[in-house]
Amino acid sequence: MREDNNLHVEDLAPLLTSKTRLVACTVASHALGSIVDVAAVARLAHAAGAEVALDCVHYSPHALIDVQAFDCDYLVCSGYKVFAPHMGFLWGRLELLYTLPTFREDFIPDVPPGKIEAGTFIYENVAGMGAAVAYLEALGKSLVTEQDGPEPASRRDALVRAMAAIRDYEATLSSEMLKVLAAAGAVVYGIDNPARVAERVPTFCFNLPNILPALITETMSDHGIAIRDGHMYAPRLMNHLGLALDTGVNRASILHYNTLEEIHEFGKVLGDLSL
Repeated sequence: MREDNNLHVEDLAPLLTSKTRLVACTVASHALGSIVDVAAVARLAHAAGAEVALDCVHYSPHALIDVQAFDCDYLVCSGYKVFAPHMGFLWGRLELLYTLPTFREDFIPDVPPGKIEAGTFIYENVAGMGAAVAYLEALGKSLVTEQDGPEPASRRDALVRAMAAIRDYEATLSSEMLKVLAAAGAVVYGIDNPARVAERVPTFCFNLPNILPALITETMSDHGIAIRDGHMYAPRLMNHLGLALDTGVNRASILHYNTLEEIHEFGKVLGDLSL
């Protein structure tokens, strides 16, 4: 990470050699909200003869997951941030899944997906994951207007429309959130320029000078606002930011069901704290 607390793809190039086998990368930071240009990461990695594995968990509720656009070789995710149960899932290029070494009993054929999916699923998780996808599909269909064109012809078309609308709306929320945080004198870790909201998702780690993060969380809770505090399971990031692990930061996470009015209420509470 550079001093701006972001990953820059050009810094990856000198780290790659002919010995590099796998580049693992997050698509969006669960702490800072920053989005990594993973398609550019893939170009560099593939040129070096390496494969690319992406962690898409935090990106999943905010924008479209498109493995072809990402040009990745593997992608892992979990439903729990996209309105579903804690159900992990893996996408991989089929030819790579055939050759991928996996632990399995001898009686299980060495072919995907069975070589990875041995055993019985938790049916409740499967049903919940299906319901989450159906919700996003219904959201996409509900957005049909004369300006948007005809009704989506497929489930994918509906999902593309839903996630594009979510991305556009959340950009508006992100811009407003950055204004509110700036007005309160908060230190925002990560991209804090409203003109660059396309480079982040609406997840904000911040601190108020001389106020413990836990106090901010408790005060927000008293006003019916749910945020969290701590090291966000990212101790190396906290060390990079020069922050103590036992206090860490505050994190406010916004999604498409949030409103500008809620952000303004958050800002009022934050402003009172900073006085």
